[in-house]
Amino acid sequence: MTPAEAFQSTPRNDRGLTTLEVLVALIVLAAGILPVAAASHAAQRGTEEAWRRTTAALLGGRRLDSLRLAGWFGPSCDMLSSGAAVPRPGLRERWSIGDSGAARQVAESLVLRTPGGEATLVLRTVVACR
Repeated sequence: MTPAEAFQSTPRNDRGLTTLEVLVALIVLAAGILPVAAASHAAQRGTEEAWRRTTAALLGGRRLDSLRLAGWFGPSCDMLSSGAAVPRPGLRERWSIGDSGAARQVAESLVLRTPGGEATLVLRTVVACR
């Protein structure tokens, strides 16, 4: 008998997969999917926090721009005043104007709520007075 004939005469098992083989395959598949799902959740949280920080920076920049324009085009820098606002839920802003001089120091502080707690963003600029 040749090796090819011996191989062909070997009985084959055509029953399919056993329950144990299917169970092991499912466990291996689940072990591979769980880390992907966890990484996806962490990426989503990071994206949300980045969006909140970007929004806060944009709103703070707008506030500083409006104060710069008011100082330059307004009747007097004495009209500029410190203040606070809540431009959107989860975001508080507070700005303060330096006391005197032809150039006023302005500090803008934004406190935003993030999934990990509160974060503070501080922006500073100088307002030139006419």
